[in-house]
Amino acid sequence: MKRFAKILAMMLSSAMILTSLTGCGSSVPTELADYANTVAATYGDEQIMLDEANFFLRYQQMGMESYYWSFYTSYYGFESLWEAPYDEYKTLAVYLKELTMQQIRQTRILCDHASEYGLSADSVDKDAAAASAKELIDGLDPAFFIFSDVTAEKLAGWLEKNDLAYRVYEAVKDAAEVTVTAEETEMYTIKYVSFSDSDTAAAEDDAEAETEAAPSAEKRSELFYNEVVAGGSIDTLAEEAGKTANSNSYLKVDPENTSAIYTNTKNYKTGDVIRFADGETWYVAFVVNDNDEEATASKVESVTDTKKNEVFNEIYKGWQDASPSFKVASVWDELEVSNGQKMIPETEAATEPAEEGQDDTGLNSEESGSGDEIEYDDAFSESEGASSDSADDAATDSSDAATDTTEATTEAETAG
Repeated sequence: MKRFAKILAMMLSSAMILTSLTGCGSSVPTELADYANTVAATYGDEQIMLDEANFFLRYQQMGMESYYWSFYTSYYGFESLWEAPYDEYKTLAVYLKELTMQQIRQTRILCDHASEYGLSADSVDKDAAAASAKELIDGLDPAFFIFSDVTAEKLAGWLEKNDLAYRVYEAVKDAAEVTVTAEETEMYTIKYVSFSDSDTAAAEDDAEAETEAAPSAEKRSELFYNEVVAGGSIDTLAEEAGKTANSNSYLKVDPENTSAIYTNTKNYKTGDVIRFADGETWYVAFVVNDNDEEATASKVESVTDTKKNEVFNEIYKGWQDASPSFKVASVWDELEVSNGQKMIPETEAATEPAEEGQDDTGLNSEESGSGDEIEYDDAFSESEGASSDSADDAATDSSDAATDTTEATTEAETAG
């Protein structure tokens, strides 16, 4: 099951303020065994112990390090991933600690509303949670236990609570009634090949020995267009030309899409061939299907899910506003994410740049609004100099950093 990863990615799209946890106070116990007796946060009258919060922090830390450590240290030149900035207010280390606390808070808020959807602790498969906890623990690198004394028995209890939270999340979405229109979902599909001046320059280099100028990009696109119009396969012709026929699907009606490919192909029918220029680049496009039912069905599913998430976020925001106070103990601020070294000894880590749609932290930079701040009292340290911007959508990528490990090691359907 994949709920551990899903709930991190999807529940945290709801609006919240993440505050930096600065200040002084209690010291972190020197022995991991004492974490179970140390309060890390309170949710109303409930005490959340440091062993639980620490486990979910370390689990995500391990995942992020396996994905991003080498890239940040080799490409960006940081000595440690965790000293890199998340934004102008905080480092990735501070961000991850804030994120972990918000995940814990969300789990509690969702569980509080389980009965409204006919759910309770009895809805959780305790045997599955126990089996999943054992599988996850057995799959952890021994070095992980330098940072956490988690046991399968402890973890099973946390997974049960998180599984219930996810069931509430799904129940809210299932109950949401949304409308999806044809204009939002009808898709058409094309294949296209581009010809640029850089292609021409390369062709001229190849032809230099024969002292014969290579055709321009415009001319090459014209010749290619004629061959496709004559019935040639755009895929075969592209391969013969050393190119790739790209395939994309687009909304049939999309006023916000101003790309040259879309504006020059949106009004054509299946089988039509179009040739057009965008700056110095020429394109030849072939309309594969002007009413692609498969692409449309996928779009319907995507738009429906997005709208149901919007309903969830609105309902959750009300729950959050009315929820018990959530206070983070200053001991959480004292807990170090890293001493400059990776949790797990170096083997082989990803060094690829951040994917499209991510900022230079490797995390999704979109934001989703704001909600209630975490509260503090005399026994808890209040944040200072914090940003009031929500960073919740960034949870998507930090959870993705742990997704592969999670899906391989746990059948529990849960979140931190």
